[in-house]
Amino acid sequence: MVMQRVVVVWGMVALATLATGCGGDEAGSVDGDAAATSETQASDTLVADTTPTDVAPDVVQPDSAADSAVAPDSEDSAVPDDVADDTTVDDTLVDDTRVDDTLVDDTLVDDTLVDDTRVVDTSVDDTLVDDMFVDDTTPEVEEETVAEVIEETIEEVAADTVEPEPDVVQCVMTSGTFPIEGATHVASCSPVTYGTNPPTSGNHYPVWAAWQTYTTPVPRGFYVHDLEHGGIVFTYRCEDDCSADIAALQAVLDARPMDPTCQLGVNNRFVVTPDPLLDVRFAASAWGASIKGDCLDLAAITTFIDTYYGKGPEQLCAQGVDVTNPAVPGTYCPPTVP
Repeated sequence: MVMQRVVVVWGMVALATLATGCGGDEAGSVDGDAAATSETQASDTLVADTTPTDVAPDVVQPDSAADSAVAPDSEDSAVPDDVADDTTVDDTLVDDTRVDDTLVDDTLVDDTLVDDTRVVDTSVDDTLVDDMFVDDTTPEVEEETVAEVIEETIEEVAADTVEPEPDVVQCVMTSGTFPIEGATHVASCSPVTYGTNPPTSGNHYPVWAAWQTYTTPVPRGFYVHDLEHGGIVFTYRCEDDCSADIAALQAVLDARPMDPTCQLGVNNRFVVTPDPLLDVRFAASAWGASIKGDCLDLAAITTFIDTYYGKGPEQLCAQGVDVTNPAVPGTYCPPTVP
């Protein structure tokens, strides 16, 4: 465009020169000045037109710029469709990823999928937490489970519940005190009777039974003498085996502290003997008192000992005689003697 304007200007100058030649010297002189002036103006115009600020918007850029321009009909670039590198901007696809659908690496964020895991279903690694699935395992609760649990619980409670022994629960031993019936010595092995069962006082034999446990019945005339000395006599009559009860009683007696009034060889004034005349299974008697029952309440027995031990009219803890030994003359009574 600049070159075209230069040519036009020079054309105008040429026309002015021809006109000067036709108009005479004077006119030529004037026109010569005018031509010079026009030439100067044309030069100024040329300079002005080359100023970058006056360059028209449609000026053709240098070839390098032209080479870098993208032709409108290029097969690979359709700018009107906003496509670049196989990416449709209108559809907001970048590297085959649709941003409108919020897909990143085949992950649909709108559906909250991360690594093919749907978070809205609360699934993590194919595990559906909403449905309480863990490792594709469904915890199934069978209908009879609750009933079975209740039944098992009842059975466990029943198994843990220790039923008290009938004898322990129902054990009632009665105790009481009784009037003193007398304390006269009578001949050994002679018949004697007592107003209480077991005897708690009364006439008796001159010899007392040794402080020990017997398996053969001690005649009553002998052990009533032991009561007079402040001792306690434990009697029993069992139609069945009651050896366990007697062993338990013996353990209680052995655990008692030693009687300080007793002589050498005697710890306490206790006699344990079967009694075929007893009207209950177990009994204990002291001078003027007794406790008895068809069961053996060791706690009640212990209380009885604490209350009545050493309360006889004669406080003597010397050793007696084994009256069940036939080898001891004058103290052994035939089995017919009660």
